[in-house]
Amino acid sequence: MNKEKPKNLHNAIKSNIYILSIAFKLCPPRVIMDIAVNLMSKLVSFYFLLIIETLVKGLQRNEAFDKLVLIVVINSFVLLVIKGVQCIYNEKTKLIYDQILIERMNLMVFGKAFEADISCYEDAEFYDNYTKAAAEANGRIIKVIDTISNILSGIVVAVCYLIKLATIDYFSVIIVLMPVLATSVMGKRLKLLDYKLTMENVSHNRKKDYVKRTVYLQKYAKELRLYPIFSVLQEIFNEAVENIIKNIKKYCYPMMGFRLFQRLFAGSLPTIGFMIYKVYKSIREPAGISDFTVLFYGVLSLSGAMEVLLYNLITLRTDSLYIDNLKQFLNHSPSIKNEVNAIPVPERIESIEFVNVSFSYPNSDRPVLHNINLKLHMNRYEKVSIVGHNGSGKTTFVKLILRLYDPTEGEIRLNGINIKAYDLKEYRKAFGTVFQDFNIFSMSAAENVLMEDAEPGKENLVKKSLEKSGILDKVLTLKKGIYTMLTREFDEEGEVLSGGQNQKIAIARAFAANSNVLIMDEPSSALDPIAEDKIWDSLIEVSRGKGAIFISHRMSACKLADKIYLMERGCITEQGSHEELINYNGKYADMFKKQAMNYQSQE
Repeated sequence: MNKEKPKNLHNAIKSNIYILSIAFKLCPPRVIMDIAVNLMSKLVSFYFLLIIETLVKGLQRNEAFDKLVLIVVINSFVLLVIKGVQCIYNEKTKLIYDQILIERMNLMVFGKAFEADISCYEDAEFYDNYTKAAAEANGRIIKVIDTISNILSGIVVAVCYLIKLATIDYFSVIIVLMPVLATSVMGKRLKLLDYKLTMENVSHNRKKDYVKRTVYLQKYAKELRLYPIFSVLQEIFNEAVENIIKNIKKYCYPMMGFRLFQRLFAGSLPTIGFMIYKVYKSIREPAGISDFTVLFYGVLSLSGAMEVLLYNLITLRTDSLYIDNLKQFLNHSPSIKNEVNAIPVPERIESIEFVNVSFSYPNSDRPVLHNINLKLHMNRYEKVSIVGHNGSGKTTFVKLILRLYDPTEGEIRLNGINIKAYDLKEYRKAFGTVFQDFNIFSMSAAENVLMEDAEPGKENLVKKSLEKSGILDKVLTLKKGIYTMLTREFDEEGEVLSGGQNQKIAIARAFAANSNVLIMDEPSSALDPIAEDKIWDSLIEVSRGKGAIFISHRMSACKLADKIYLMERGCITEQGSHEELINYNGKYADMFKKQAMNYQSQE
């Protein structure tokens, strides 16, 4: 996308038609009615010109007063009906359809964001594009409809005026058109400067929005009150505002100059030029009052219509630059997606195998996993524990299994088949997963457990899952039980739970999921030792007849696993049962003994 130079008109029209076609697909009545009502609205002024001409000529012919009054009454009624239609459309119909269109457009953007790779959210350029696309989804599509309908109706009305005025005095038309056309160059420059100002402020506005979210959100409240970090946030916010002001000062003076020049040429000069011309011509060739009236009113109306038409043509070009942000985002193709002939996931998962798997995060040369080769036997309902220090690659290992990322080298196989061959949505549903950095949504407790609509008939499943995670008694004491809103984001009567209670809600998701394999990434990190023991007992119980992969810093939980893999710096350095690794007396045994000593000293 060229940020410095506006597109030519042909490409600008193509971009606008692209977004108009989306609008028509999402909400056809909004597009059709806007063009129709806009055309009717624009033609009112020309219709009024014809009424004035009829009345003036009637007066010149000394027609009966009753006849002239009847013309006024009938045409006033017609104009009243037109204004009524406009009012209903603008004050009701348009507003309703705007909300429908914005909703559907945002859902399209949300869907595209949902399809995007997880790695995209770690890419500042992608996130900027997403921010721009989200902003454009809220208003640009409506602006494009309005602009195109203004252009179409403006062309029709301008042609009507040109034909009418040319039949009386074609030179008057030339006087009007020349300065108005000259302003198109100024308008183009003005729109380009406005676009560049907006784009240069995107990153600064994003910083402002981040600070506002951080200050308002509950999850940051404790740190903001316990540490002087607010001063840093304040500096970020102030710096963003200062940079925005610098950009405004950078562009305001040339923008003021172009705008003043544009208004002078488009508004004042055509009228002054016409007045001078008609005075000169009237001295030489006296004209009829009706022709003069029609010309005077017509010139003023044509000048205004041409100014609006040119403004919208310039807006069309500028809109195309904004549309590119949205178009680029909507056309983004994720790297992790279904193959053309994706196959269904088997009902029974027998094995998960890593074959020469290495991985580095995007835009990083540092490998996180190195040549991993292992086979997890899920057909034996094997319970596997992945242990290691922070940064050893444990969570990345899980992300690769879930296909949130694809390996940089090697492949992962499920039942002997590369996981890329399976239907992506079905494949991920085969795993019941709880990450250590889980999130609680501003929804009911039931919806937070099911992670979908809490449909009738699922109440028992929710309660059993909450009971297994040890949080049912607490949830039942809430005002609306399992249907209580968690967080107070949208509901003042919502409940704000503690970190440990939220973690139990997240763990209940795994119990509620009808999945073949459980994956738990630090499932008890926020729990006290007693609650932790209960959770692990529940996890082992619920994983009977299923495979399970556990990641935990708590070495005592490893004793429950059938097989343990120790990861160090992205490599598997030890593997075996708890007893085998203790007897091996390597790194795992050392970690286990040190942690056991820490627990004993705490007691």
